[in-house]
Amino acid sequence: LTWHGPKINEPPWEDPNAQLLAFTLSAAAEREEDIHVVLNMSDSSEQTELPQNAGSSWFRAVDTGQDSPADILEPPEQTAVRNSLYTVQPRSVVVFERRSK
Repeated sequence: LTWHGPKINEPPWEDPNAQLLAFTLSAAAEREEDIHVVLNMSDSSEQTELPQNAGSSWFRAVDTGQDSPADILEPPEQTAVRNSLYTVQPRSVVVFERRSK
């Protein structure tokens, strides 16, 4: 488990006004995927960095800031996130899954 803030590896533990927290959970088994979760508790949209890893991409699985049915996507419906930054909508949670390219 690795904690982050809007920037990778910079959790905002010392900032009492921080309103965005993220974490990356590494796969426990070979057939599992890493996940990256972003929690935006702010009243405004916030940009966050995504961890980079050559040979793999992040796929958005959940984004509670999106309208249904685009808020929760099954793996065949997920597309790779092509940017190293992602905009998280106010008061929402985003879950990414890492897959090989």
